[in-house]
Amino acid sequence: MIQLKAKDCLGPWAIYVIVATIAGGLVGAVVGGVSGGIIAASGGSPTTIKIVAALLGFLIGLPFSFLIYWWTARRFLAPRIEKALSKAASELGS
Repeated sequence: MIQLKAKDCLGPWAIYVIVATIAGGLVGAVVGGVSGGIIAASGGSPTTIKIVAALLGFLIGLPFSFLIYWWTARRFLAPRIEKALSKAASELGS
């Protein structure tokens, strides 16, 4: 059985949270600025700008969040799992 401890996952999780927060903030700022500018130029109300910008920022942020999670898992967590699997397989073979 593979024994991953919480400390094995803490580093990758922290990297994911930091990178996803920064990337999400940047993407949200760009999307919010562009959509807010377009809506304001067309005479939309501030309430409409807030709602549309928040919704678009959330929807566009979802794929970024998944891609960052995928990258973090492959880069930092998968090698630890592979190492544990390799160790378990060698113990079974002995």
